[in-house]
Amino acid sequence: MTKVPPLAEREQPGLSESLTGPRDLQYCQSCACVGILDHPSGTGLQRWIECDPWDRHDERSPVVILCPSCSRRLIEPHPRLYVALAPMEPRPGAMPICIGCPHLDGVRCGCPLARINGGPGMAVKAPRPTMMHVCRSPRSQSGFVKLYSAWPRACTGRETLALVPNA
Repeated sequence: MTKVPPLAEREQPGLSESLTGPRDLQYCQSCACVGILDHPSGTGLQRWIECDPWDRHDERSPVVILCPSCSRRLIEPHPRLYVALAPMEPRPGAMPICIGCPHLDGVRCGCPLARINGGPGMAVKAPRPTMMHVCRSPRSQSGFVKLYSAWPRACTGRETLALVPNA
């Protein structure tokens, strides 16, 4: 069982603020290596939700993109709690469909329709996940998980940049 770090340590800036790598869905925010999000081989970039100092997270919580080696090196020893997003789990601002959207701000959705930005909300169209019970060792790690079969294929907040010809 891991010991919870003191609150003073957890209140220090998280990885979303301290890492100096590119804030981009195609690069590790630590070492800047190029990768593919949630690649099925397990060698792709991993998405992590950064919790607040009290170990809570919601849709406004920052997302950190890391390669597997940086994940192993940084996540567990960090005083903040980080929750891994399931492979292909929808998360506005952290999905391949977001690449090229003018509302994308690093790894955050800046769409005015999004509830996190004060809007009415937007629909992300994705296949329904499958619920599955997984038995793990130790037994405390067992439980239900959601399995996503594909990335979201549409978002009502997504816009494309229109190219304006020179006049």
